[in-house]
Amino acid sequence: MAARWGMTAPLLAGAVPFTAALLVAASLREPAGEVEERKRYWDTLTRGVRYFVNHPPLRRLAWDAVSVWVFSFMSIWLYQPRLRELDFPLAWLGFVATGGTLLQVLILSDLERVERLCGGARRFMYLSSLVPALSFVALVFAPSPLWAIPFFILIPGVGLSRMGAASAHMNKHVGSSMRATVLSSVGMSRQLLTGLVYPLVGWGASRSIPLTFGALGAAALVCALLTPLRESDLS
Repeated sequence: MAARWGMTAPLLAGAVPFTAALLVAASLREPAGEVEERKRYWDTLTRGVRYFVNHPPLRRLAWDAVSVWVFSFMSIWLYQPRLRELDFPLAWLGFVATGGTLLQVLILSDLERVERLCGGARRFMYLSSLVPALSFVALVFAPSPLWAIPFFILIPGVGLSRMGAASAHMNKHVGSSMRATVLSSVGMSRQLLTGLVYPLVGWGASRSIPLTFGALGAAALVCALLTPLRESDLS
């Protein structure tokens, strides 16, 4: 659509599903009877933080998952300008993103099997942090789309799927009464870290996209090495 009708065409087309969603949302009705009071954002955050302070395994799991996820997520914003720099056709950019999404589906559809193939849950978490980190470093030296595209698929495909795996293991450490609060706190911390990283990545990309890849790879590698997970964290 962007290649044939211009860059605004996908944006206008995006209004269609959002409008449909608005109509569906407007048709929703509150359930009959007493509605449970929703906790304020700040209350959710503080309760979740207090829980993390007293639970080191959960803290390690959350930081390991959130940090690598955030750095991997930056590839979604950078793969398009980088591939355009390498003269990759605009019309084919969507297929690269689809490749990363399908890889996530493949991993998460049978996560236990993937963990067994990697040698266990701990080994999977370790390898899935190394893959995006080393892929970012490889992108610094990728001279053509043929070399770059596999890494642009691996980074979101592997790096973003780790959050689903980490959430499954975090649930083992949290009672049902606190599970929603803790997972919500993890989600909020992920958004906060994303907001902090965005300006830095934008500033770096305006100067050199390849060097920004190198910085992201180094950051992801350091975060992975600073929070070594233990077998007990995943059991």
